[in-house]
Amino acid sequence: MEIVVIGGGASGMAAALEAARYGGQVTLLEKENRVGKKLLATGNGRCNYANRFVEPSRFHGQCREIIHEVLQAVPVDEVLTFFQLLGITPKEESDGKIIPYSEQGSNVLDLLRYELEQTGVKTLVDWKVTSLRHHQKDWLIHSEKGESLTAHRVILATGGRAGSQFGADDSGYRLAESLGHHITPLWPALVQLRLEADWLKALKGVKWQGAASVVEQGIVLRREAGELLITDYGISGPPILQLSRQAHTSASDDNSSQKELWIHLLPEWESETIMDELMNRFHVNPDKPADLCLLGLFHKRLVPILLKAAGIWPPHLPAQQVSAAAIKKLAGFCRSWSVPITGTLSWQQAQMTAGGVDTREIHPVTMASTKASNCYITGELMDVDGDCGGFNLYWAWATGLLAGRNAVLSKE
Repeated sequence: MEIVVIGGGASGMAAALEAARYGGQVTLLEKENRVGKKLLATGNGRCNYANRFVEPSRFHGQCREIIHEVLQAVPVDEVLTFFQLLGITPKEESDGKIIPYSEQGSNVLDLLRYELEQTGVKTLVDWKVTSLRHHQKDWLIHSEKGESLTAHRVILATGGRAGSQFGADDSGYRLAESLGHHITPLWPALVQLRLEADWLKALKGVKWQGAASVVEQGIVLRREAGELLITDYGISGPPILQLSRQAHTSASDDNSSQKELWIHLLPEWESETIMDELMNRFHVNPDKPADLCLLGLFHKRLVPILLKAAGIWPPHLPAQQVSAAAIKKLAGFCRSWSVPITGTLSWQQAQMTAGGVDTREIHPVTMASTKASNCYITGELMDVDGDCGGFNLYWAWATGLLAGRNAVLSKE
């Protein structure tokens, strides 16, 4: 059984290995000069290749049936076993992230490449597929350079658009469309947000442990906590990456209301506690300048911005001259500081693609295309994206394993 896997990323390598282990004659095609480039960038170089807390709620997409089916078909322990057989000993962190015990993501890629060679997978790099069509009962595959291959079955594992610096583009979607598949709208996910605020440059580089919520028409779409970082374009940090999908998708059409980011400076404090703390700080020393009253609670560069927003100005105004109404307003900003969202950064900064091949056109257990016989689709190419923390890599491995084995075992 001749099988061609198009795409040498995480899901493509998993599919190629699994197909080879089940007896397929496998050729892996990669348009870059080596396989697995994007893998090295995950987890800040440590490669959090799975997460213990894999569950449907951590994944997103228009049709969710495939999410439930894949998670049942390939439990996270099966993925861990796959890597332990390669030689990767897992280290589990408190938030469920699973990384190599060595904490070197390059180990994962080195062992995957070694195993591809050992199982007889033929890897061709600098081989960009430009067309894919049936020729009698086989697939005829053409490259950008005029080369051609034939195969009994093909696995589309090209990845998504996110990470253009690693060679990501929309070529996989064009191939899927040529086979009759529908592509849901694409946008960058797990990416930083652009905000509309005149204080961004003044606070560039300020970071703290807080929380943030994406809000539309007063309804909180999602809230996340962790380290936040102000930038000259907006805001970054792990919670922001998690929120970026809701920041985009909350707008269903051009007439939808403005999306807002509510920044929670003191996320663990109740409103009454915040008010009591501020009243005490301003009343304990009536001659103390207002800006000094907030030191020890907030970052020094954040203090004048907060005071101005609350109408407490100039910042060295004596505490006794600050009204209770102004303190109440300041407490409101500390609890939920609303800032308009104007967009996200580009595909180059995004870690993941939202949208993709409509999963109603993919068999939810085998990953077989319902539009083209003897074709399978995996990973980021489909309309499924996960949260930060190893969920997207788990999805890549799981769908790759399913496609690889079924491409060999299918009786079609």
